[in-house]
Amino acid sequence: ILQQVCNLVDDCGDMSDERECKNHFFCGGSESSHNETVPLSSKCDGKFDCRGFEDECNGDCSNQELLTGAAIRVICWVMGFLATTLNSVAVLTSIAELRAASNFNGSMNRTLIFMIGVSDLLMGLYLLVLAGVDRYYGSTFCRIRFQWYTSGTCAVLGVLSTVASQMS
Repeated sequence: ILQQVCNLVDDCGDMSDERECKNHFFCGGSESSHNETVPLSSKCDGKFDCRGFEDECNGDCSNQELLTGAAIRVICWVMGFLATTLNSVAVLTSIAELRAASNFNGSMNRTLIFMIGVSDLLMGLYLLVLAGVDRYYGSTFCRIRFQWYTSGTCAVLGVLSTVASQMS
């Protein structure tokens, strides 16, 4: 009978043979109505084993947010703001200078500067939207990440970052 204790199987029908065990994780907590357990080695491994994602979306796992770490969040906000603001000025200035260019070489140089400004402006917008999404979802991102990854907004951001990187 000792072989049936802590074996990840509900042998008693009420999970009493599994409740105090240290070799597994209870999905939904120890009082869960669906009595779902996973081995501790499956907790925080990047794969969702529990129906409610408790094995991956909990305080012990590091993949809770879209942007992990305060430094990354701050960098994303600051770089996004600076890139958007300063490149908006650069793009507007380049347009005015492009109109005033009198020869081919001047026009070509202004056009290239304009394109780099637009690409960096797009990348700044990408960073701001990414930081905004991280701020909006916070630690609940873990539970909705599959919906986010397959959303139209995420797809548009992917296109935006690709266009921005290819333009520059």
